[in-house]
Amino acid sequence: MALAGSDWRGEGARPLSDAILPTNFAMFSGRTNWCAEVEAVAGGAALGKQTEDTRYWYGNKAALAIGLRRLSVFEYHRLLLFAGYGAWALLAAALAALCWRALLVGAPAMIFGVWLSGWGYWADAANGPVYVWAVLSAAILALSLRWRASARFAPVFCFGAGMASAYLWFADGHNAATIFLMGLAAWLGYSRLNGGEVKARRAAGCLALWVLSVAACFALMLEVRGEAAERVENRMDVSRIFFGKVEYRLNQAWAETPIGGGGSPRLGCPSCEGAEAGWRNMPIARDVLSLWIMTPLREATDRAILSFSVAACVLAAAVA
Repeated sequence: MALAGSDWRGEGARPLSDAILPTNFAMFSGRTNWCAEVEAVAGGAALGKQTEDTRYWYGNKAALAIGLRRLSVFEYHRLLLFAGYGAWALLAAALAALCWRALLVGAPAMIFGVWLSGWGYWADAANGPVYVWAVLSAAILALSLRWRASARFAPVFCFGAGMASAYLWFADGHNAATIFLMGLAAWLGYSRLNGGEVKARRAAGCLALWVLSVAACFALMLEVRGEAAERVENRMDVSRIFFGKVEYRLNQAWAETPIGGGGSPRLGCPSCEGAEAGWRNMPIARDVLSLWIMTPLREATDRAILSFSVAACVLAAAVA
């Protein structure tokens, strides 16, 4: 996408429309990856282009394009890698600035976030920026709640942080990580400034503003892209394409469950056969199995951590 949008001075260039409706190279027939297209363009070939899916802002691609003006792809990825670890360090410093108890409460999340998140796999142009922002936004929120004067702007920051998250990416694992980390930072920060029910209400308010801003930013994107699409030659229906993708993903998820058809063993557990292949190919189970492959721990340890996490969530919900 970054390469496809780079020729903005060429014949028939439309830089404004390309910024609103990002394009990609049309994939060679019968292929399932982009390597051949990238190699062809690097060799000087002129490939046809197509408008990408409209359900994302693709701000991560904009960040890559900006970064490539000064950095190589390798340097950009290395910068994201160190920025991710730096964001965790900043979060630790921000929680320590609140109080030692805040640092102690947040320690498990930070330890597991650095050690078991598979950050080395995800520090790339597609996933890296939003995951750095997920941790960094929690650190900024915690730091703003260190003083009463700056705490007044915490709700505004939560709204802005949601818009940034929606711009960089949408509806992936970072959403859950952001809500958890920002909720933790807000709870601990308001606990220091206030007590009792006030901290719960204000922490919930911060998260509500984050969710609201993501929804608002997403609705704005569909509206802007809808207007832009009416002015391009193909007059694409942005809303129809978006809801068509939603329907496709829901049908895909249902078809991959044992009830919906059993799925395909190659999707989640290539070595599983018979009854075991069924539950292991369920969408969420597949993601958990993939995470176990990436962690440096043995599968038995991963199972224990997962069981503890589920039990902790159930207990917390019961107490709440």
